[in-house]
Amino acid sequence: MVQPGSWSREACDRCLGQKAARKLRAMQSLLTKLSIIAIVTMTLLGCGKAEYEQKMTGAIKNLAFTSRFIENLHINPTEIGNGVAELRLPLYVKNTATPLTMTSRNRNRTPMSPDRIQPPSLRIPGFLYSYELFVDGSNPDDKRDKETLYLYFASVPATEKLSAIEATLKAGAAKTVPKSRPAFVDASLDTPDRKKIAFRKMSLTGTQSFNMDAGTPESENRAGQFDVYIHSGATHHVIIGVRCTAGGIEAVNAMENASYALGTLKMLGDAPQDDA
Repeated sequence: MVQPGSWSREACDRCLGQKAARKLRAMQSLLTKLSIIAIVTMTLLGCGKAEYEQKMTGAIKNLAFTSRFIENLHINPTEIGNGVAELRLPLYVKNTATPLTMTSRNRNRTPMSPDRIQPPSLRIPGFLYSYELFVDGSNPDDKRDKETLYLYFASVPATEKLSAIEATLKAGAAKTVPKSRPAFVDASLDTPDRKKIAFRKMSLTGTQSFNMDAGTPESENRAGQFDVYIHSGATHHVIIGVRCTAGGIEAVNAMENASYALGTLKMLGDAPQDDA
């Protein structure tokens, strides 16, 4: 289990070298695919044509489903809170993003603005930490063309009412994304074992403030998307936010990869459930 700040993956990458680490991940992905294909091939032996085609179609779909978690997420889970929950972060976040807490400072050692560490004008209940990531925009030759992505993590004891948490988040999000109409709806995401995990989800699009350069505290207004997910367990509510400039969503497939990560969420304080 990995906690923010321990960076075991980065230590591994330094030992192996970035190229070797990428080759290792590619080999792991390839071996998984080959194993699935081998199992399917053995299963299909002796099948008639119609049955063969049906099973092969199912195997291809299963391979595509499994690959999204293998190829886009870090293999080791990251802990949320002190033994509250864990999930596997998207590779682009774990490998290159900067973790921020309420004690983070700018490069000139001045205190970092809370509106950079958390969403502007929103203070997430039970806030723990966030990740900040800058990626090249549509013109990689222009060093000023950057896109920004944030992930926010928080946990609140289950004794707190979900309705109160949602009300706080909606009130703040209305300021983060002006002219929006914040509302939570029921949502579910796929898990790697083909089950579903339930969330309450709020999704907002519109102009909002983003920091566009790691070296400066200045921000600017850009079009973007801000999604907030709440999963309620036996001991805690876990809150996860994803906020990204419009160009960044496409640059790193931000929202889709975040949904894969959320599908790996596990509540560590909950009692294990028997399979139905």
